[in-house]
Amino acid sequence: MNLPTRIKSGAKTLATDAFSEGWKYVRSLLLAAAGVYALSAVQNFYSLDHVPTHDEAVALLWKSAKGMPALVQDWLISKPYDAVVDHPLLSTVILLLVVVTVVLGFLLSRAHSILNLQSSILSGADANYALVTQAGIEGRFPHAKQNEEGAPWKSLCEEILSPENKFVYILGANGIDTFGRPGAPLHDALQNFRGNIRVILCQPGSKQMKGRAAAVGINSNDYEKAIKESVKRLRTLRNQAYSVEGRYYEGQPNWKLIITNSTVWVQYYLPGGPHVDQTPVWLVSVTPNADGFYHLFHLEFNRIWERCIANPIALNQSPTTKMVSTTTAKAWKPK
Repeated sequence: MNLPTRIKSGAKTLATDAFSEGWKYVRSLLLAAAGVYALSAVQNFYSLDHVPTHDEAVALLWKSAKGMPALVQDWLISKPYDAVVDHPLLSTVILLLVVVTVVLGFLLSRAHSILNLQSSILSGADANYALVTQAGIEGRFPHAKQNEEGAPWKSLCEEILSPENKFVYILGANGIDTFGRPGAPLHDALQNFRGNIRVILCQPGSKQMKGRAAAVGINSNDYEKAIKESVKRLRTLRNQAYSVEGRYYEGQPNWKLIITNSTVWVQYYLPGGPHVDQTPVWLVSVTPNADGFYHLFHLEFNRIWERCIANPIALNQSPTTKMVSTTTAKAWKPK
């Protein structure tokens, strides 16, 4: 610490100590003056010409206690009654002022309590708003069905097709009700999107796929056909020179994610059903802070994507090409 700073700190400490000692002295003088005044008032009230002893003080207090009912009756009943009789108008005005003062005091006290309660509520609301803002939560919807009460598929499609968006990442189960069939919410949006598309679907024929099919009440063969239909849709996009990649996972479906440059669409595959369209949808926006939910779910998608590197979805070969290759191979088969 340099010398000027030390001097300032010492002067501040000295001034604080001096003020504290001075206040103690002034407070002592005030208490002494109050005691002398109280003693003088007692002497005048009881017409004393000396400082009362302990026994005298006790006797005087006992006398005052016995005379208290008469004193109360005199000041609270007799004198107010005489004042009302002698000065009715003035007494009425005073009474009204007293009533108004009491009512105003009650109202002010109640208003103060309400304001304190509102302040507490607003403080809690500000804290909740700050927490939601940091997390990036934009909204929650009761389900993902395409109707007025469901999640905003139209807004999601508009966001996918916005010039600022460069990718769409989808983590799902069979994909058929998301993009795989005509009429699915993202079917046309992916057709018109020219950015990078990554899709992760459940491994066809796996134990987990069969378990999910049973949970939603669908025959496992039909569920597998739905996955293949979604893959066919991806293959069609790939054959049209779209940037499309796909991989399979073999675990139990948990999160359903649709990720763009600025938003994550989040749902959860509840064990034992129901269909994911019946589960709530959370919309999470990108935030400046790296611990927002957008960044965390993006990391989760990337983690699953890297873990599924050994199970790519074959998108380069169309079903027609595969059929021609098979026919050619059969034609060259030795007899």
